[in-house]
Parts: sequence; C-alpha cells; structure tokens
Amino acid sequence: SSDLSDLRMGLLEQLNGVIAVRDTSRGLVAALPNSAFEGSRLQAAVSSRLARIAAVVLAHPGLRIDIEGNTDSSATEVLSSQRAEAVRRGLIAQSLPASSVTARGLGDTHPFGPNSSAAGREANQRVEIVISGDPIGDMAFWDHRYTLTPDR
Repeated sequence: SSDLSDLRMGLLEQLNGVIAVRDTSRGLVAALPNSAFEGSRLQAAVSSRLARIAAVVLAHPGLRIDIEGNTDSSATEVLSSQRAEAVRRGLIAQSLPASSVTARGLGDTHPFGPNSSAAGREANQRVEIVISGDPIGDMAFWDHRYTLTPDR
C-alpha cells in the first residue's frame, strides 16, 4: 500500500541524514564502513549514529534489525561476527529489545568490491544494518511500478 511506501521513504530520508542507507529488497540497509571500527570494537563516535537508528526503529514497532558483518578476503569470519555483535550491543544499549536485533558474521562471502584492490577491500570490510518488518513492507521503493495516468 502507499502507506507502507510513504513510511519506507520517510525512514530512508530520516536515516540518510545519519548514515548512508540503500533501499533494497531485503529492507533498508545502512552500512558502517571499516573506519567505524578499531579492530573489532566500534569507534565511540559511531554511538550517536546508532542512537539515531535505534530511535527511528523504536518509533515503529514491528521493525527488526539484522546485522551482517562482512570482511575482505584477508580477514576472518570471526572478525565479521565480532563487529556485527559489537553493533548489536550498541543498538541494544540504546533501548532496542534484544529479541528484535540479530547479528551474524558473513566473512568474505558477500563482497561489495574486488579484494584485488585497496578500495574494494575497504568496501568489503563493512557491517550492514538491515532494517525490515511489516511497518515498511517488503517492497523496495524502486520496485514499484509507476502508472503514467494520474489518479483521479
């Protein structure tokens, strides 16, 4: 329904003010770059961004968050799990119920760029925060078919 897509677009705009967010078929995906971490620990400065994400999600009961840690080919799945778990703890610390936040490490199984270049490796070392749930539907905004005739 249009209510779902309106809310989805609204959340996308709210979150884009805090962190880069993509609208995908999996949900709204916010990516924390490699620079958001010191080893497996979250940089302190990232907490305020997590607080904003948590506030947006808390305002819409029924949303859930799946956190996916990703690394480049030189790092381990353990690191990707530790980073995802660090983000999960950071979100739960902002009052999100633990039951609505999952975390898992994907290692280097979902590369964003080629591991052969520094930029590709940097892009692969990210943690994705996937926001989904009934309040925003499961239809990415760009999936909608547009009608060329105005609604009367």
